[in-house]
Amino acid sequence: MKRQISFRMKLLLPIVLTAILAFSVISVVIYKITYNEIDSLAKESIWNLTYRQGNITKNTLEKAITTIGLINDGAVGFTNNPAVTRQRVLDYLQKTMDGASPEVLGTYIVWDAGAFDGAEDQFAPYVSRNGGGFEQSTITDLEQPWYTATKQSNKLNISDIWDVNEGVGIISVSMPMAIDGKNVGVVGVHIDTSVIDKVFKSEKIYTSGYMFLVAPSGIMTVHLSKPNVGNPTPVYKDLKPYMDKREPYFVEKLATATGILSYTFYAPIQIGETDYVYYPGLSVPKHEIFAAMNKIKLLMPIIAIISIIVFTVVVILLSRMLMKLLGGEPEQISEQVHMVAQGDLTVDIPLRGEDTTSLAYAVNNMVYTLNTMVSHTRDISVTLQGSSDALLASGDKLSSSTAEQTACAGQITTASTEMFSATEAISKSLTEIASFSQQTIEQVVSGRSSVDSSMQEIEKIK
Repeated sequence: MKRQISFRMKLLLPIVLTAILAFSVISVVIYKITYNEIDSLAKESIWNLTYRQGNITKNTLEKAITTIGLINDGAVGFTNNPAVTRQRVLDYLQKTMDGASPEVLGTYIVWDAGAFDGAEDQFAPYVSRNGGGFEQSTITDLEQPWYTATKQSNKLNISDIWDVNEGVGIISVSMPMAIDGKNVGVVGVHIDTSVIDKVFKSEKIYTSGYMFLVAPSGIMTVHLSKPNVGNPTPVYKDLKPYMDKREPYFVEKLATATGILSYTFYAPIQIGETDYVYYPGLSVPKHEIFAAMNKIKLLMPIIAIISIIVFTVVVILLSRMLMKLLGGEPEQISEQVHMVAQGDLTVDIPLRGEDTTSLAYAVNNMVYTLNTMVSHTRDISVTLQGSSDALLASGDKLSSSTAEQTACAGQITTASTEMFSATEAISKSLTEIASFSQQTIEQVVSGRSSVDSSMQEIEKIK
């Protein structure tokens, strides 16, 4: 026997399934929209932060360029000036250091042999920070890239990081010193990268995000992982085309410091009007960017389950209300109403308890009323049947009487015809009699005249 599905289940299942499908679709759509929005906002925020921190490096190096410009002006004035002693030059550099920014580790001037005061040796005064004060000295080892590269290129030079120790080192910014178009030495400053490193690390970037700095040559200048500092960046091959065009670069890869899949940004920062373009970078683990999305992913099923439960309860309450209004299963009531419509007045829908308000009760009441009306109509029909029979008998009698009267009427018509003929004969006879009477009267009158004449004659005879 085929099992019937109750009205409540028919109502509940489609709504619950529709709710599940709707929540699934809506959840996917909301998740994708939210994901894309977070992705876009995160990238924009990280780009802005990368450029902002990159500008700190830019300002540091541009201040260094400004400082060596001042030093160069002083050095040119000191060259071949008998009034200027070597100590005065050292004091001048110390004074310059006193007004320099904290990241400037030391300042120097290197005169070629004989260029300062005619002496055959190279004079290379150097003043550096030492604790809270300064230390004056001279540079004896000039076989350094910052010096040789500047001498060879004869233009402003920003060196790669050198003297690396525990992830920090020195960047040298130097420029040739020229008098009357002749290169007579080099002036410059040493920048302590630990200051830049501290600035980069002071920025809270999600939970474990970090910043780094790539030199124009691809050498890692600042990085969270100390062994990476002073070595080429692993992505230099991919980064180089962007560096040549001075364009930003984005890559999703495993971060070298954490080994976690991360968003990594590289932003080009040009130093002044030079050809040097540094690439400050920022790496953020992808799962930290989308941590909120992970919470949303966990919350969505919970919200969906709660919503489905609420929907289910509401549907059950509605179905109970409908069942109470209907008084039974809709299919059963519909079927029995159709039976009533087809003339079956034996229908009796089972009621629940003291039900006096439902549709089923109304149907039963309607059937009872119809039965009463049919019974009453049947009684009237029986009465009408008897009256009809009596009326039919009366009609038969009336028909018989009418036939007899029709026969009598025929006889009367015949008699009337005969009477009319007799009357016509009598009328004719009367006419003849009248004519005869008229003749008689005339004869009488004529006779009277004769009598009167006779009487007159008799009278005369007397």
